[in-house]
Amino acid sequence: YDPNESDLAKLLDESMLPAKAICQGTALSSLRSLGMRSKLSADGVIDIARSIESMARSCATDQSDPNMQHVIRSRAKSLLHFIDAEGTIGSLLTEAKISHGDSSVDELVDHDNPFLKDLNEISWLPVEFHVNVSDSNLEPPRQKRELSHIGIAAPRTTRPKQDEWICSSMMEILSTTIRSETLQKCFCWHLPLPATVVAAQLLALAKMNDTFNNPQVF
Repeated sequence: YDPNESDLAKLLDESMLPAKAICQGTALSSLRSLGMRSKLSADGVIDIARSIESMARSCATDQSDPNMQHVIRSRAKSLLHFIDAEGTIGSLLTEAKISHGDSSVDELVDHDNPFLKDLNEISWLPVEFHVNVSDSNLEPPRQKRELSHIGIAAPRTTRPKQDEWICSSMMEILSTTIRSETLQKCFCWHLPLPATVVAAQLLALAKMNDTFNNPQVF
């Protein structure tokens, strides 16, 4: 990708950019003439999502760099912000349909398309970051899951903030907001939560209530 495209700079890692030695002058011009990318494609979005997940998994096993978690969550928020626009996500979905030969599918949001499958399965979405499970009865019950201590999760295991009190014991909670209705459909957030998730949440809330009503706790 073109290193001079400022909109892409905060999304990409070094492996997606030319070597620093050729990032200027005629060398850069030659790369552009050879087809160096200046716009993010559907495949590019998936590549970045995979890169975020890979960084998060590495960080989970090697916590020697305290700033790495911040870098990972920052990239995740930047990627979400990039696709959280009707025009952008619409173009990406159209591109993905055409490349997969899905022109006959009427619905723009087709969950059988490989692009959407990958986007939902990869752990790249920024979620609420909790080092320790809260003991406060002012917060909903939570459980540590996979990369939740890094602040990253897959869209299929995540729900928006407004659903927090009815799913937090089973699902991750998005740490920001999204505006695009199309993107919400991509993540299936326009659909009701499964009954099993709500039932599990009710049990977790009841257990939390019993804990705080038990005098032996204090």
